Amino acid sequence: MSYDISLLKSFPCSSFVHGDFWRQNIGIDSNGKIVVFDFQNSCNGPANWDLCYLYANIPFPKIPVSRKDSFTLEDIAVIQIILKIRIARMYKKELDYSDLHENLISWRNFDRNRK
Repeated sequence: MSYDISLLKSFPCSSFVHGDFWRQNIGIDSNGKIVVFDFQNSCNGPANWDLCYLYANIPFPKIPVSRKDSFTLEDIAVIQIILKIRIARMYKKELDYSDLHENLISWRNFDRNRK
């Protein structure tokens, strides 16, 4: 856990981030443009946070290999931190977090194979 905290503290928080960027907070308007809503968790944060948050919420097998290979080791670490946060929230609410746990294990294994 201390690794997660020290990694997050090392990031420059210089970008506006949505903070909860996933498909339930994204829509398409009548012109086909993407619309983002629900900004209750927005703040300044690391530039890669929203992209990592989005991919943390997609089942690992559904992410194209080329996209997975484009992530840096830092991105993969952030994805794992986000998954740990989401799992803890669901555990606290006594909700099923098994899908997120499977994602976390998949990202850990992917991370180990890339080193």
